[in-house]
Amino acid sequence: MSEELARKHEPIVRYSKGENFYPLAIEPYLAKCSLHHKDESVGMKGMVLPPEMVDEDMLKSFSSPDYYMIYAAQEIPDREELERLKEWAESYKATRGPIEELLKKATALGIALQRVFLPLDLPTDVFDRALQHYVGPETNKPTYYYRFSEAGGYQILQYWFFFAYNDFATSHGGVNDHEADWEQITLFLKEGKPEWAAYASHDAKGDELRKKWSDIETVDDHPVIYAAVGSHASYFTKGEHHGIDTADAAGRVIGPGGTAWETPGDLDKAVWATDYQGLWGFYAHDRISDRLLKGAVSPAGPKFNKDGTVRTAWKDPLGWAELK
Repeated sequence: MSEELARKHEPIVRYSKGENFYPLAIEPYLAKCSLHHKDESVGMKGMVLPPEMVDEDMLKSFSSPDYYMIYAAQEIPDREELERLKEWAESYKATRGPIEELLKKATALGIALQRVFLPLDLPTDVFDRALQHYVGPETNKPTYYYRFSEAGGYQILQYWFFFAYNDFATSHGGVNDHEADWEQITLFLKEGKPEWAAYASHDAKGDELRKKWSDIETVDDHPVIYAAVGSHASYFTKGEHHGIDTADAAGRVIGPGGTAWETPGDLDKAVWATDYQGLWGFYAHDRISDRLLKGAVSPAGPKFNKDGTVRTAWKDPLGWAELK
């Protein structure tokens, strides 16, 4: 019944011109990854599983936020990234003033300030390798994952989308790059009929993410998503959002009427979702940019935050969307 309901309302996603990465199944991503521990004294300088040994069965044995995967950044040790950021910090202090003042401004102004002072782009060879690994949607067919639950009189249907890479800074002039990207939307139904939709946008939460079903764009009971280029954030309308995201709807359409979705997966039956607490991509120690903008380090999975606690969107989707 859950998959049937997910298929009935599966989204239509309108991507932007220049998008390089689309939602894919987990298995081909894992096949290209190695698994690492944040403590480099563990395993072989932090590596606990080499490429071609990471799969769903193996991940369930590593239920800790101390682990992370590497997809394309094998040749970028954490210390090199840290040294680059230290050099930037020293340069900033020498030319523009104390770094503490920048951090204060960043707290007040948030994402816009980082875009001006510290866009975090990974080296272009990492992007090139990620694109080679991913290949494209013709080979790695577009896939989503769903989760069904009930609370507060609502049937709650979540659609989760996984991307191999976020090239927001490298390719699109945005604020950050990172391996892996998880995005989602949530539908709230009563008696099988949608009443509300909430579209996730970066780490935002609250009633600003949701609209009445009657107020959103739909096609034959399928919600329409406008995806921001590079960052993959979901929006109800096309155009510029938050001063950083562009969703121009001038690219590929995935879903009914466009490129068809592959058979979806049930997240509650996926041990990589329910058990693995680590990050889904490259981890750089103590990134300055992650202090300024949450999300500059690769994300944890749909269930967990980076510290291993359970995401509000997973454990309490009504609270996440302030629908109580």
